[in-house]
Amino acid sequence: MKKKAIIFGAGVSGLSIGYNLLKNNVDVEIYEETGTLGGIARSESRNGYLFDSGPHGFHSRDPKIVDFFKEIMGDNYTGFEKYTEIKYKGQYVTFPLKPMNILLTLSIGESFRCISSLIYSKIKSRIIKSEDKNAEEWLISRYGEPLYRVFFLGYTAKIWGIKPKELSAKFAQHRIPVISFTDLILRGTLGFKKWFGRQHKYAETAVTLYYPKHGGIGAFSEEMARKIKKMGGKINLNSRVASVNVKDGKVGSVDVLSSGKTSNVKGDFYISTIPIIVLPRIVRPILGKDVLEAASKIKFRSLLVFCLLIKKDQVFKPLHYYYYDKYFGRLTELKNWSRELYPKGITGLITEKTCDFNDELWNADENELFRKVIDDIKSEGFIEDKDILDKFVIRKKFAYPVYLIGFEENVEKIENALGKFKNLFMSGRQARFRYMDMDNCVEEGLEVVNEIVRR
Repeated sequence: MKKKAIIFGAGVSGLSIGYNLLKNNVDVEIYEETGTLGGIARSESRNGYLFDSGPHGFHSRDPKIVDFFKEIMGDNYTGFEKYTEIKYKGQYVTFPLKPMNILLTLSIGESFRCISSLIYSKIKSRIIKSEDKNAEEWLISRYGEPLYRVFFLGYTAKIWGIKPKELSAKFAQHRIPVISFTDLILRGTLGFKKWFGRQHKYAETAVTLYYPKHGGIGAFSEEMARKIKKMGGKINLNSRVASVNVKDGKVGSVDVLSSGKTSNVKGDFYISTIPIIVLPRIVRPILGKDVLEAASKIKFRSLLVFCLLIKKDQVFKPLHYYYYDKYFGRLTELKNWSRELYPKGITGLITEKTCDFNDELWNADENELFRKVIDDIKSEGFIEDKDILDKFVIRKKFAYPVYLIGFEENVEKIENALGKFKNLFMSGRQARFRYMDMDNCVEEGLEVVNEIVRR
């Protein structure tokens, strides 16, 4: 008799797990609380035009993960090299930071301080082994203090709402690649390969980005869903897993709320991709007070994505996004990801502003927010008011896991409590509280699939 898996959430993690389980002869039912697929990597349609909920390109250094994306998308994808710039002192600087670009941007005195501090920090970190207590220490030990203060201190505080010294070192370790000063100056010029290698275990820069030709990034999830249904899997939207019922050391069933009615659903395996702070609260019988307290201490950062439909064929040169020290942080022109996304003479811009769920910014008047966003974009000379055809906001409640110092203990406490249930799995960015890209979600999902198939 075929086994059956119940999956909570129809984001990239839940859909990729469902697809691969079906390929391994396991029945699948997916329950998604919202009415859309893709989770935080979704596309939304507005008057016939698509907008992504942030700049999402698929990338991986693992060929089998890239092959999975291609398997899903067929011929509906394009590939290109990632190109990003930061604006500093009126000039655009490529990111990850490149030495010659920085040297041409900074003054002679700043350049000397940055380079000498960088070299000193590299030598020091090789000679004196010490554990970084927070993100500030991690960044300074790898970039030097001058570069840290110029490029990371203010921007990090703006995005996360707290200073880098309040963030765990793992935040920087997982998200920020080591800059190429090492390669160009220390490796290329001085030849110190052994001492100044650029290998980075976590935040390696993408080699190639892949993106759907048609349908925006949401087409990836839409196509997975189509294939899941074709193989006999079930996807239920607007269906929230309201309780996880545990008995004899495993999950026996879940109660699903849909259209005001509750139904009891049973399976052999249960995979949660919903936020780690939500799952402990719906387990029945109720978990211990210490586990619920751990969940209350874990924080996600929310996100407002401002979408602008522009009456122009192209707004700026073919790069993937700009970083600014403005009201917003990042500006993306989606037509630079796929020329097929909009018709000739029309393009789409998205920019983002982080906040906390239900705070003053989250609840602010959208017209007031857009005025600030538009004024900033206009100040760069990209658009004028007459170019704007439409505008709206995409809201993401659980956008970014905030790596507060000590978060690991709280996550571990929750995982240990839920790990006692032999047929319950947690996978994906929100469920594992890890800053994961789509490729990481697919890769971790494959591990879950393999574990289920082995049983």
